[in-house]
Amino acid sequence: MMKGKVTIKAYLSVETLIIKVSDNGSGMDATTLEGLQKKLAEDDSLPGGKNIGIKNVHDRIRLHFGEEYGLEM
Repeated sequence: MMKGKVTIKAYLSVETLIIKVSDNGSGMDATTLEGLQKKLAEDDSLPGGKNIGIKNVHDRIRLHFGEEYGLEM
């Protein structure tokens, strides 16, 4: 039985803090990933559906720190 593993790495790139979170799960297929990236890029996505928490965190980071910040998948 393989247990789940989450890895968190943080480093400075120029003057930007990069935080990478990864796990050893099965991941997501290319279509799902593309849809999630599209949703993050939309200025006004309608509430509801999957990944609303991820979109909310992304939008709050951008609101607080600026448009060049946020989440990447």
